[in-house]
Amino acid sequence: MPSDQPGQVTVAGASAPTLPQDLTGRAALVTGGTRGIGLVISSRLLAAGADVLVCGRSEPGSLPANLAFEAADVRDPEQAAAVVAGATSRFGRLDIGSSWPRPRTRPCRSRTAAV
Repeated sequence: MPSDQPGQVTVAGASAPTLPQDLTGRAALVTGGTRGIGLVISSRLLAAGADVLVCGRSEPGSLPANLAFEAADVRDPEQAAAVVAGATSRFGRLDIGSSWPRPRTRPCRSRTAAV
């Protein structure tokens, strides 16, 4: 992740501090890691030395170098299990998990009964 400042990672034109830990040899899975805060988390994990797999429902146009992608809709339990298995298979282990689902687009029904 190029940056003008040491200890910083630049994602989509914004700069954020890198993680203080050395995560070399660690494997991470970030759901929703193809954009927004999930992409920042993924990029920070990469900058700290982790191997990172991100997933999303569709492949984004571009991702940082060395960031692996697998298509999955983690709302489906079978797809969620498959992406975890894929990360474990790819890296031989899975140390870090981060989930950034999209917010609900439909309002929740109230579960409060009228008295």
